[in-house]
Amino acid sequence: MSPIRATILCAVLAAAAAIPACALSAADEGALASGGAGGETMGTGGGDASIDIAPDAEAPIDPYYRYTYLCGEGCEPGGDSAECSPAEPPGPGGQGGAGGGAGGQGGAGVPSGESLTCQLMPGDREAAPACGPAGAFDANGPCQSVLDCAAGLGCAATEAPTGACRPYCCGNVEDCATGTYCAPQRMHEAPADGEPILIPVCIQATDCELLTGACGADLTCTIVRADGTTSCVEPGEGGVGDPCPCAAGFVCSLLTSECKKLCHLNEGATDCGQGATCQGGSMGFPPGFGICVGGEF
Repeated sequence: MSPIRATILCAVLAAAAAIPACALSAADEGALASGGAGGETMGTGGGDASIDIAPDAEAPIDPYYRYTYLCGEGCEPGGDSAECSPAEPPGPGGQGGAGGGAGGQGGAGVPSGESLTCQLMPGDREAAPACGPAGAFDANGPCQSVLDCAAGLGCAATEAPTGACRPYCCGNVEDCATGTYCAPQRMHEAPADGEPILIPVCIQATDCELLTGACGADLTCTIVRADGTTSCVEPGEGGVGDPCPCAAGFVCSLLTSECKKLCHLNEGATDCGQGATCQGGSMGFPPGFGICVGGEF
């Protein structure tokens, strides 16, 4: 495992994204949801419900920008294309100037008229941002490397021999298109030692129903977007009050990083134990769902 990573098998946001079995906290219990970062198994083009958090972090990670560290330092993949504009006009013979993006490579060697974009390139056990020419394939197109993908897209691994071009979400995770969500995915181009490199990209949500077992034995349905979007993810093991990642049927509090029990809001629901009630919220949960508050459950 990379020394810069400590994998937590859950992801997302109370006001922004979600974790498998992860939801909100005491004062706001039920008000905002958090959810999972996965829909398929890691390395096959889907998430594993994991969030990689850099160790020894002194400040809490901003939930809206929780995957920024996976994108390295310098230019922002999927960000402002001006970061990679050459500092000098093309020189004789169509060669670019020596300028480049803040964290990338310069424009030298770039043919005249060819624009640069910030991309995540495979490095030593982690991705590194660099400015380079954009590829020809749009979102969901095939790729062998990021060089095949258009601006703003990374090459994520799939079950097929080729990868797929996916939109980066190095910035605000809620910038992913409707029906998709941000999750760490395995880069298609792996280093020689085979150690996977994770990059944050937008993947398709599966739109499952909570607490139904609709995802099968190995996955659980959880909330993955602030608007209540759901998807199937790999569950953790945490129960009520345990640290995330959480088991099936639970969500992880963004504020406390503890697991809360999901429940149906309908009158007479028995999801919560004696003395407990099912509390809903103003956003973050699909209609009819909340978390158990009070009592023993």
